[in-house]
Amino acid sequence: MTYLANTGKLWRQGEFFAHESFLSFGDVATHEAARHVEHKPLSFMTQFVHATLRGVFDSEALALVPFVDLMTIDQSLRHLQMPLFAALCDPRTKLPLSKPEFVGYGCANSDLILLELARLHHWVESGPKRDTQEALEAFSNELLSKEFETYPNVVQAFLKDVLIAKEKLKEWYRRRGITAPWPGASNDNTISHEPVEKILYPSNDESGAPNLGRPPKPAWVFIRRRSRELKRENRGELNKIIAAKVLTEAANDFCPEDLPAESTVLKEMGRILKGI
Repeated sequence: MTYLANTGKLWRQGEFFAHESFLSFGDVATHEAARHVEHKPLSFMTQFVHATLRGVFDSEALALVPFVDLMTIDQSLRHLQMPLFAALCDPRTKLPLSKPEFVGYGCANSDLILLELARLHHWVESGPKRDTQEALEAFSNELLSKEFETYPNVVQAFLKDVLIAKEKLKEWYRRRGITAPWPGASNDNTISHEPVEKILYPSNDESGAPNLGRPPKPAWVFIRRRSRELKRENRGELNKIIAAKVLTEAANDFCPEDLPAESTVLKEMGRILKGI
């Protein structure tokens, strides 16, 4: 914890966590500003946060992995780590009776981070209560439409303290053709290093059938999440329009080789949007 409070580090019970393998987004932004002196750290936080909220850093669930292997895999490396807070709340107002207390870090995806942001903003800065899916989606869209420096103070501080595995972030930089900024990164963007998520994956080939051992295109997590968001916003939107919109957005954060063909995305739309 650096930006919300100087509380020291208390790792969540049962979490096998190697902190030297992680950096906070706030620290990465500081490293970026050091090599781009004409920019301030806050300007780099915007791109990190927008990518986070769009699900770019989310990891898919592992496929068929033997239980004994799951016992040895450090799951924390595959996921973002967000600070966790607890407070004794008034049963009537649901507001904390005392200042929320930092209790550790836990694995998170974009949905959990958005939920915690909404809760802390409500608790700490009397922000609006966002307890429905529609309210949370509106909050996400609001944040995505703005620069980081305009966010509420507690939202900025929380997002700066979110941790990401160095290897996971290095791969994101590599896909964008940029070297990672922190000292000792020692990366070579012409070679894809051993991926953090090298285990067994479900793939997304032309047939949509799972193919064990073959990783999916990196953009699929974002494509699935964003497609469902767009469908909820406009249930009458044609699948081909949603596919085109999602691929246009994904092109901002992924290299062309990491994007599936539009025909493949359109073919998967029925499965992705099922139940909405």
